[in-house]
Amino acid sequence: ALGAFCVSGLSDLEIAERIKAVNAVLKCETREWDHLPGASHGDFTWGKLNAALRYAHKPSGDLEDVLNLSRAAFDLMEPKAVEKIRWVEVRLMAPDRRSKETQARFLQLYLAELERYGLEKKQLDRVENSLLDPGELKGQLTDFCIFPYLAAVIFLVKHDAGERQKYLDHLCQLLDAGGIHWIVLLLWAHVRLMSPSEAIRTLEEHGVMKCSLQMVPRPRPPKAAPSFEASTLRSGRALRVVLWSGHGFAWDSLMASHEAAVQEGMKWQGLILGFALAEKHKVARENCQKIGIHLGTDALCQHSRTLGPLLELVAGEGLGTETGLSVHQAKRMLDAARAEFPMLKMADLVICSYPYVLCPFLGTYEGFKDTAMLTVVKGAGSMAEYAHASLVPWILGIYKRWMTATDSGVGTPRKVVCADAIDPAIVQATFGDHVSPQLVDFGARYVLHLAGGVQCDLRAKTKTLLVWRLFSIFPGLDAMAMNTILSGFQNAPPPPWKVELMQDTIEFTYKDLQDASAILQVPWDWALVSFMEFLALGIPLILPNRDYMHSLITTVYWSRLANRSVWS
Repeated sequence: ALGAFCVSGLSDLEIAERIKAVNAVLKCETREWDHLPGASHGDFTWGKLNAALRYAHKPSGDLEDVLNLSRAAFDLMEPKAVEKIRWVEVRLMAPDRRSKETQARFLQLYLAELERYGLEKKQLDRVENSLLDPGELKGQLTDFCIFPYLAAVIFLVKHDAGERQKYLDHLCQLLDAGGIHWIVLLLWAHVRLMSPSEAIRTLEEHGVMKCSLQMVPRPRPPKAAPSFEASTLRSGRALRVVLWSGHGFAWDSLMASHEAAVQEGMKWQGLILGFALAEKHKVARENCQKIGIHLGTDALCQHSRTLGPLLELVAGEGLGTETGLSVHQAKRMLDAARAEFPMLKMADLVICSYPYVLCPFLGTYEGFKDTAMLTVVKGAGSMAEYAHASLVPWILGIYKRWMTATDSGVGTPRKVVCADAIDPAIVQATFGDHVSPQLVDFGARYVLHLAGGVQCDLRAKTKTLLVWRLFSIFPGLDAMAMNTILSGFQNAPPPPWKVELMQDTIEFTYKDLQDASAILQVPWDWALVSFMEFLALGIPLILPNRDYMHSLITTVYWSRLANRSVWS
């Protein structure tokens, strides 16, 4: 809803006022607090319930009084709570009416944005009606206060053991209603009515988080992969290696080639091309320089006048004739790069990694026909990312041939290895059981050099919880709510903890990460690089449990069908 507000022309001040108004209505913080029509149920009022919940956890709180008021709220609203919550969602999304001059255009833009987010037709109609005639929306919510109601039901789950299952079933019914970010409402409900940690713990202890889930089957374990035999190198005295990768995780492979050269008594020369992050971020450039120093070169990451634009075109437009960047055009750009970097002509080994769409084109490039090539895949579901649909069969066909045949069809070896345990299962599900890609576990060894080794003593200064990039998996409002709740743990009983939020826009060094006592991470991908980087540094990780991840992955996959979000 906030995103729709922004594209529809509301100013920051208007958005702030809008949020304030929505919160006031949903918390029932109005002058008619104790006199809402239809809210009476014996001695019950929403005002009494709200006050009782606020003091329930204090010594002066009357537990029996809170129970009675919570039961009254449940009896009053349970039959119509699902429908009322659907109207609450409309209230969250429907901004206040605007002037007649701007109303028509605003309404058109706003509804189009909400539809793009995947809102169902019934709710879109309700939002439109509420903008044109807010009377029905106001009437639907005059007797219902969502925050106290949800807090009351959670309170009953915890304290009314005899009827607990009834309240649990009701919360699951709200989950089944679909379409609403109900967890956001639950989290917001806690802000002043009960302890966030207490509420979440209550829900987890009694299984609310896993109701209505359909568990997905576990992948079959991959068959044993054949061993990898070293290829014959063109040079007997020096190993010249070019790494083509836009991501730092492939640095492990480059370091391994250096170690192999040292073990064989050979000199080593290396070059990294395509690491676009180094051109945009200071920390990325410094990391590449540090890895270069470790490997004995001061010019490891190189900027290319030709490869830079090529990678930008692939990431922006995609590879394929339909997008304007054909394979033949890309190969002509590589011809220019060979003239720019003589190392490309002399290389004994090319290591190709992310973006994987470029690896088949490198492996079939005439200039590399006599050069061994190793492709390192971490995240097999992304092998055809950035490719136009017309090219996907060719790209996957090349990968299948490289993973299957002993003869790769060229004069020198083409080898594909997977860096995550789930990748061979994904590959076999795609290509068949006869395909057995070798698994070489990713260890993130490079971070030890970038961080100066594991430094546990840095974590003894202040207990710090680092919350890692929740916006990468959750919708904006959900991530904001979870960050708010997690930040609230700074006020938990001693010993105090400091909570820091890591967002995508923040640069960090691996040494800085070691200041964290623990990192909380909700995975948004099967192949998270940062997960293994944290483990390599010995940082304790707090992760969702099995049931939560089943729920999250299943929900995101279902949502993906409606183009709402993407799970890699």
